[in-house]
Amino acid sequence: MKQIYFLRHSIRDSSVHHEHAPLTIEGQQLARQLSKFFIDKQIKQIYSSPFQRTIDTVKPTADQLALAIQTVDSFSERRVGEWVADFDSFSQSQWLDFDYKHLNGESHSMTSKTVSIRLLKVF
Repeated sequence: MKQIYFLRHSIRDSSVHHEHAPLTIEGQQLARQLSKFFIDKQIKQIYSSPFQRTIDTVKPTADQLALAIQTVDSFSERRVGEWVADFDSFSQSQWLDFDYKHLNGESHSMTSKTVSIRLLKVF
């Protein structure tokens, strides 16, 4: 049976206010620790969004398993809109109301319709 593991990126450097923010030092350490989990999982392929923080999250695992990271442009995050200083509150609002969004942003309702299509294109 085929198993697919989905990961969210490790701790992002929130002082960088754009989508290509790297991981924090702690986020990098956690990514290295995560690679230990996958040692015996028989991983054959690794896919990532093109965001630096997602690539950096899976890189230690890819290096350990001698696998290339295949970036998939359609693996993107929802658009938040303007910069959100208190992302935890914003995220909580989005989980409580799937139609909640900021100006020029996307709600969970808007993005959930395209997720299965994106996955089907890859797999």
